[in-house]
Amino acid sequence: MGLLVLFGSTLFADDTAPAERVDFARDVRPILAAKCFACHGPDEANREADLRLDTRDGATADLDGTRAVVPGKPDESTLVERIEAEDEDERMPPADSKLTLSAKEKRILRQWIAQGADYTKHWAFVPPKQSPLPPVEHADWPRNAIDHFVLARLERAGLRPSPPADRYTLVRRVYIDLVGLPPTPREADAFVADRRPDAYERLVDRLLASPHYGERWARPWLDLARYADTNGYEKDRPRSIWAYRDWVIRAINGDMPFDRFTIEQLAGDMLPHATLEQRVATGFHRNTMLNEEGGVDVEQFRFESLIDRVNTTGAVWLGMTVGCAQCHSHKYDPITQTDYYRLLAFFNNADEPELPLPDEAIARQRAARLAEIDRRERALDRHWPAEEGEPPETCAARRFAAWEEAKRPATHAWQPLAAVLSDSKKGTTFTLLDDRSLLAGGNRPNNDVYRVAFESPLPVITALRLEALPHESLPAGGPGRAPISVGDIITEGDFLLSEFTAYVVPPGDRLDARALYEHPTTSWRQLKIARVTESYAMKDSVGAKTQDGNLDTGWRIGKRTGQSHHLVFELAEPAPVPPGSMLVVDLEQAYIHNMILGRFRLSATSDQLPIASSGLPADVENALRLDPKERSPQQAWTLKRHFLLTAKELESEVAKIDELRRSLPRYVTTLVMQERSPEVRRVTHRHHRGEYLKPKEIVQPGVPA
Repeated sequence: MGLLVLFGSTLFADDTAPAERVDFARDVRPILAAKCFACHGPDEANREADLRLDTRDGATADLDGTRAVVPGKPDESTLVERIEAEDEDERMPPADSKLTLSAKEKRILRQWIAQGADYTKHWAFVPPKQSPLPPVEHADWPRNAIDHFVLARLERAGLRPSPPADRYTLVRRVYIDLVGLPPTPREADAFVADRRPDAYERLVDRLLASPHYGERWARPWLDLARYADTNGYEKDRPRSIWAYRDWVIRAINGDMPFDRFTIEQLAGDMLPHATLEQRVATGFHRNTMLNEEGGVDVEQFRFESLIDRVNTTGAVWLGMTVGCAQCHSHKYDPITQTDYYRLLAFFNNADEPELPLPDEAIARQRAARLAEIDRRERALDRHWPAEEGEPPETCAARRFAAWEEAKRPATHAWQPLAAVLSDSKKGTTFTLLDDRSLLAGGNRPNNDVYRVAFESPLPVITALRLEALPHESLPAGGPGRAPISVGDIITEGDFLLSEFTAYVVPPGDRLDARALYEHPTTSWRQLKIARVTESYAMKDSVGAKTQDGNLDTGWRIGKRTGQSHHLVFELAEPAPVPPGSMLVVDLEQAYIHNMILGRFRLSATSDQLPIASSGLPADVENALRLDPKERSPQQAWTLKRHFLLTAKELESEVAKIDELRRSLPRYVTTLVMQERSPEVRRVTHRHHRGEYLKPKEIVQPGVPA
């Protein structure tokens, strides 16, 4: 745009008045934008004297008997009077603005008003009109309308068109244009030898039908989509998003209409009964860079990705540089800063999951591997070391019975609690699964605080159990969301729970799901925790560290991913939970590197104190409490399986099974957008000067005015 201003300014390079007509968009608007709009522009909050100069109606409005612009009459226009005033107190722009108008700029404004003060649109917003074909001398040469304009220009310069290309040159040009590769010698010779009248049309049709056509013409679009196979920034790790690239190729080869091509990339997940292909298409806006540095504020860089998405949408689909309006209302294009953040609000309420791609071959491999694992687990007792001449299976059965007898007294009657409200500090969302566990989704921030409210069926609680559970959607099966491993610092699928706090909320205290995290706790009764025990902890990262008040410490499980683990919080004294009360827990996870819980479940018990962890997974503990005659076949196997997999006598065989489990083929994933459900929608603000840390008023989603 600066080039346009410089180009327009050459009209007024000397001290004489311009001879040709002043153009508002080219000559006047840049002056007003730079020197006047801050006080007399579209921003109502900062507008002075009710004068608006960015619209003709505003500039010509009657304000207490005066008009800033009187079309055709500069001497009656207060704008001219004020910019030419000798008195510094009357002159505009005011002295304290540090802005001044040059003599040339003043002449431009005067001349513009004298010529009628037209507010012409920028040329980009003027609908094109069909121009008549220019006359040409050699009327037999043009083959289409464009040729008329080319020939007319050549003839004005005294030039003649080049002769038609020979057939070898033509076939090479067509191949490179349509499929991006030159023809082979055999393909070139075949075209030259083809003397049919429609040989050229046949060649073009064949290349248009080639899969290479989509590959060639997908490249310009993928550049617009900022497609890349790595995340960018310093780490620049690989990303799996090639499925989106292939979708673009298929769309072009399939002649997908442009309206559908647009809708599926911007909102494919929101279409009724969205297909896998339509969800893959939303990868368009997952091509933003991803900063994986350890010290970054993940929410800030999510904001930066939203900025990129708005700017890209404007450039690609609107053909406009909307990015200026991140910080201020656009000086040239008709986009206000509020418009900008209304557009950003559309993208602010989308999550960024990884979508598994179905693959029959991988499904068969996984099924075969899982069947082999199950076969080996059910045969473990055959590998039991012989004792006293007993067969391995008999010896294992005897030891299993003794193990049951020893473990049963340590079990407790745990009641899984139903979550009714959930929230987080940094935008994590939660899905309630059938087993009453919560699966984290949406944002994957560096760190977070989860707050969840539960109904309690127990009138009195003596202990709470927090289970960290695996899930196939989590890295390495979870239970955590840590995405990578770097030496011994981070383990894929791990987490670190810094602090755990529990409250009883009185019946009259209403909780709001949209602001549960910000809810004051002054009326809540905090439960005093006397002791914390765990089923497993990595080194010194034991459960007791969740009560030490130190956010740098906590409970983690290290490399024991893909398994369930738990903490038991024994209360100092039984806690009554009156009818209508709710139990709220805060899970504070202050470490970096996305070390946050991915799936968890809370249970309570009213058993008599003391209460400690049994060290057993919940399903094993539940089965163990049943009379053997009352157990289902599945419960009986769950119990025996756990015994066999944890028996020291079988460690070498179990290690082989673990290796098989670690080598399970994983489905390939691709990055997509997924609209949030209404109950967890984010609030969008306008940001002062575009700064992440300076949110102002709330804005609603909307398109530019």
